[in-house]
Amino acid sequence: SVVENLVEVVQLKMVARECGVTTLKISGFSPMIEFSDQAPINIDKLLAMARKNPNVRMTPDHKLHLGFESDLDPILETKKILADLRLHGTT
Repeated sequence: SVVENLVEVVQLKMVARECGVTTLKISGFSPMIEFSDQAPINIDKLLAMARKNPNVRMTPDHKLHLGFESDLDPILETKKILADLRLHGTT
């Protein structure tokens, strides 16, 4: 529903803010996330994710490009990835 989708978007924005995301664009099934230089995320985990998964690509200008299959919800999947990368008070 429209309300559920709005709630998902708000939750994604909250997680993105906590992860130091400066730009988040979702076009179809291909989100693009730009992090600040001081983003509190696990860089090692991010780089490992990009090495293992051909649908995850990190560019030198701190932009993370994701590609999802059409049967996945890009908002929900992006939120999961950001939550997984977020540092929980430890390094």
